[in-house]
Amino acid sequence: MAEATARSSDVDHKDCASAAQNGMRVLSPLLFGHAAAMTLKTAVVLNIPDILARAEPERGALSVHEISKELPSDSVDEQVLHRVMRTLVHLKVFSAERVSESGTTVARYGLTPASRRLVQENNSRSLAPLLMYLNYISSHVPWQHLHESVLYGKDAWGTAYGMTSWEYSDVDPEYGALWNAFNKVQGAPTIEALKRYDGFKDVNVLVDVGGYQGATVAAIVAAHPHIRGINFDLPHVIAEAPEFPGVEHVSGHLLEGGVPSGDAMLMKNIVHLFKDEEAVKVLQNCKKALTANGKLLIYDPVIPSEFDEGGSPYDGVPPLMDLGLLVYGKVDRTEEQWRALLASGGFPNASFVCLQPQH
Repeated sequence: MAEATARSSDVDHKDCASAAQNGMRVLSPLLFGHAAAMTLKTAVVLNIPDILARAEPERGALSVHEISKELPSDSVDEQVLHRVMRTLVHLKVFSAERVSESGTTVARYGLTPASRRLVQENNSRSLAPLLMYLNYISSHVPWQHLHESVLYGKDAWGTAYGMTSWEYSDVDPEYGALWNAFNKVQGAPTIEALKRYDGFKDVNVLVDVGGYQGATVAAIVAAHPHIRGINFDLPHVIAEAPEFPGVEHVSGHLLEGGVPSGDAMLMKNIVHLFKDEEAVKVLQNCKKALTANGKLLIYDPVIPSEFDEGGSPYDGVPPLMDLGLLVYGKVDRTEEQWRALLASGGFPNASFVCLQPQH
């Protein structure tokens, strides 16, 4: 009996140890998630993905010493650089091969499919601007207030800064520059997705509401030359907008009205910037600017009513990104919520088309 009890205890201890190990496997990436993100940011700030990409055709993978020679400093600490690279190899961001050179084993580092997405030179779809934006110090502060969103329904970004994230862009120019760089890169897959939409054939005047510097409406006009394009955004944005054939730039404030008239209004990733009350006002202002029988085109996420366990709230975007949008003061909506919002804004008849961007 004593022997059987001991064996049972041994089994229990093994089960507990296994459960603890499994728990740590889940928690470790979360406990040190900030360290992984900041290490990745370090590599991008040092331009290491681009250094490796430039060397790849002729020199192949590079050693730490060779990478150090490409950095803008005469005092590079190669031991620290080695530890950064070693960590990112462990995270599968870079590859490493050990080769013997003059009797010494040297690690040579190269790109992986992951780090190729961080190369910025000649890469209009680089994820580096997103990485830099998400890991800017001001972007981290609102996460400290997420619990207040749960307890009191407070806006995390508003609690941290007393203003919206897009208003904050004017206060912190570096944050604004990172946001603009991210939007510029994000625009490429969005434009490609909109090109697949076949509803522009009967449009004569297209107003891109909150169209930033006009690249999207310009691409649509280029693909459908019969359309006259109008790009509508804030005065400081329009002041820096380049000229595009067939596109007129108009400045104004969306919540204050003044939206230019057209027979189609396009809003891409705009409505989710506003909570319901302001979103209804935005929709009503667009309704007033539409000609008879005009239509409103909204390019925004539609999330399912319930998330699948371990799944995504919508195709290709993980739940953490959905939570990030919440922290930054943005609102993603289900189809039911969209229909109710649109009806309140003067658009009771809505149809939904999937235009998943191809990153």
